Amino acid sequence: MSAPAFRHPLHPTAMKYFLFEKYTLSTSLTVTEVRQRLEAHLTPGQNLPFISHKTTRPYIGSLDTNGFVIRRVLAWHNSWQPITNGHFINTPEGTCITIRIHPHIMPLLFMTFWTFVIASVFIGAVFASALLFALFPLSLLIAAHTLILLNFNKESTRTKNFLATLLQNSPVKTLDKE
Repeated sequence: MSAPAFRHPLHPTAMKYFLFEKYTLSTSLTVTEVRQRLEAHLTPGQNLPFISHKTTRPYIGSLDTNGFVIRRVLAWHNSWQPITNGHFINTPEGTCITIRIHPHIMPLLFMTFWTFVIASVFIGAVFASALLFALFPLSLLIAAHTLILLNFNKESTRTKNFLATLLQNSPVKTLDKE
């Protein structure tokens, strides 16, 4: 039987509009058991979205005694693929894992620069009274940001589902928004 799909606790069909998310997973497993389960599905390696890896395991990254840094292994290139950082907290009930999902810094820097360039072209077209021409860079900007959000949210949902299934479908608690 497959695990239920991840649902955002505040709104089950909500799409995130920011490329950062922070939440916790609680499980009755010990930290050692959580590490062993993660290790079984993790190929050691760097978390660079520009390098593809040939592996049979679904995730690549690093794992230590305090936490993990992982990303999903893809057969194609997706520079907006999220990187997931987790920190283990030992509790009397088991383990609490604080998870932060974010993109790699290089695509963020590129998108910031690209947004500035497109916005400059848009502002220049508006000041030149070329309003019809101004719609072109504006539509490019909106389309690019929409594609980025869709790809990022799709991949982050897959990672959340994987971690929740791996840790016995633990309830997800959203922490502060970034």
